[in-house]
Amino acid sequence: MNKKEIKKTLKDLYVLYRFNLEREMDNILVFSYCAGFFHNAEIVLLENNDICKEEANKIAKEYEEIEYNKIVINYYGSIEIVHSKLFNAFFYLADSRKRLRLEYENFCEKKTEKLLDNYVYIPCHYRNEKGEECNDLVSNVTKSAENEGARLTILEAAAGYGKTCTAYEILNAFLERQEQKIPLFIELSKNRTARVFRHVLNDEIDRKFTQLSSKTVIQEIKNGNLPLIIDGFDELIEQKVEEGVQESKEEIDESSLTLLSTIAELLGDDSKAWILLTTRRSAIFTGDIFDEWILSYLGEQCSVNRMQIQMPSIGEWIDSEKYALIQKSNIDIEKICNPVLLTFIRNVQIDEFEEMLQTSDAILNKYFGLLLTRELERQNLEFTEEELHYVMKQLAAEFVRYDITSETIESIQELLQDILEEELLRYRIRYKDKHLTEEGILSADEFIKRVSHNSLLDRISANSNQISFINEFIFGILIGDAVIEGILKGDDLYERFIDMSVTAFAVRGDEIRNQFYEKIKAHLGEVSIICRLNAEMCLLQKTDSNYSDGYFRSFYMNSDFNFSMPYNFTNCTFDTCTFEGCTIQAEVFVDCKFVNCQFYDVDVEGTPNQNLIFMGCSGHEKLLSSYDYEETEENIDYYEKLVLEQFWKRGSDRAEMRRTYTALFRGTKNSEQTHIQNAINSLLKRGLICELNVCYELNTTYMGEISHILGRR
Repeated sequence: MNKKEIKKTLKDLYVLYRFNLEREMDNILVFSYCAGFFHNAEIVLLENNDICKEEANKIAKEYEEIEYNKIVINYYGSIEIVHSKLFNAFFYLADSRKRLRLEYENFCEKKTEKLLDNYVYIPCHYRNEKGEECNDLVSNVTKSAENEGARLTILEAAAGYGKTCTAYEILNAFLERQEQKIPLFIELSKNRTARVFRHVLNDEIDRKFTQLSSKTVIQEIKNGNLPLIIDGFDELIEQKVEEGVQESKEEIDESSLTLLSTIAELLGDDSKAWILLTTRRSAIFTGDIFDEWILSYLGEQCSVNRMQIQMPSIGEWIDSEKYALIQKSNIDIEKICNPVLLTFIRNVQIDEFEEMLQTSDAILNKYFGLLLTRELERQNLEFTEEELHYVMKQLAAEFVRYDITSETIESIQELLQDILEEELLRYRIRYKDKHLTEEGILSADEFIKRVSHNSLLDRISANSNQISFINEFIFGILIGDAVIEGILKGDDLYERFIDMSVTAFAVRGDEIRNQFYEKIKAHLGEVSIICRLNAEMCLLQKTDSNYSDGYFRSFYMNSDFNFSMPYNFTNCTFDTCTFEGCTIQAEVFVDCKFVNCQFYDVDVEGTPNQNLIFMGCSGHEKLLSSYDYEETEENIDYYEKLVLEQFWKRGSDRAEMRRTYTALFRGTKNSEQTHIQNAINSLLKRGLICELNVCYELNTTYMGEISHILGRR
């Protein structure tokens, strides 16, 4: 940079940190910083020579005469050194990183307290953008922040699959790997007010950086010095559908994408921001609309990665003795592949484990029983285990009715007061009869207070007064049980609670899963098709409705799931989905597209539809139609032109360099889509287009040939 550019950069940097430019000379800049009674000045030398130093000393004396508290003269040598000095000083680098380490340690200690054993994070498998199964999730995510340019990472996981645990491990890994950066950790997964991310971000900034303006903090996020970890981003998505109005998938997604506007601002232009979002599977991150949003708002320099935490491997969670016992039992191993249950199995004594080896429900009931019994003993509460369990189901139902996932301890105690109102006196008398000689009778308030401090509830962070259920899995089980027992109705559940409860109920036996499904079945027509398919997968292990024009991303269908008639998928897209050991009646798929999907040991029955499109897939041969498309040269030329016209519209004077996969099929009939696919493959092979993360891009090297094909010259 020349001197003029250096001066401008320095002035912008100091102004960002609320300095005032007092004086500008050829080789000297003078800044002041005033805070209350304290007036400080910094004299910055652009050249380190005697003339500049002499002039700087004269200026310093002038500021001494007007009683400035502190005057310093500095020559830094580079803009990077200046920036680092300001960042370290104003963000209290050492103290901020120490506070974050303590936050991580407190999280682990709370987990240990709940487990009654040392908390250990189990590294998880995940699927990357291409659907490939990978290891070392935490390491790979944190390494990605070392790359230049803006980066958005979306980490998806089912309810209870360890999103928050993984987010904290990524936080800790950042503290170990990135010594000059301060991760900004925002946990939304239990925040009932999280609806507008801009407001949430500003609240976090005001709370964690009290001496700095939001403008300064946001700019340092863009500079890459504050990696942003946002846990539970799906909490920002308004799941409610207006009564009596069934919106289309596109309308719901288009509305939801406006919530990403702040994310786009942080990642746009020349940003170097690194942002991680953890979320349950949601329509907001799938489909052409989201991919178009990436292309339109994030720009070419921003890299977007999607990752999905996979079902845990039992062998990695529990010891060989317990694993051998499970294999000898009648338990369906798939039913206990949930991190919450596996953590419980990992820590339970072997003799207790042998007693519960009957069904997955027996393991779950034992888990709940131990939590509740421990609490009854600790609090001296004269409940039976079943009574306390019922109270917790009622509390979960109240959370659902109020559409919250956490509340203040005072509000929870008010809810418990209402729940226990009719029985409270009876419980207190029971307590008095047993403990009168020792402690006397408890007041109503004291009794409610004890009930509110139990093992199924937890403070969401050390600095928060918000209380939630200990994890989404427990919350989901309680919601489902409340529906089955009539405490809740199926139509009381908003989409996020359906998703949470059906995912948790996947561990239950056939009978109870079917009972729950019958209770919510009528309401599933009002939710997104992603939520509906997840419900059918988890509860029925087969489809129970037709799907049309759907977009399904990152679904995992295992051997328990069957694709069978009479229900089918028509004109649907499956993106980065895995079909492993499934039984598939080929007629189920009509005019569907499969992108980057993996098929392992699938059993296909019947005759495949001739208009099925496979792009970047493997193992799908059994689903290929025997119909032989012999493309003539004339056909190839015609459909290649149709594809290229999606990039360069007729009547337009310039091409759009990038288009999403589904955009290339727009305006074509189902009968033509195999030809379109063949044309895409041909253009890829010839190098006229290339495949990127979420789209295809014109190869500018061949713009002359592309123009010729389209007749634009």
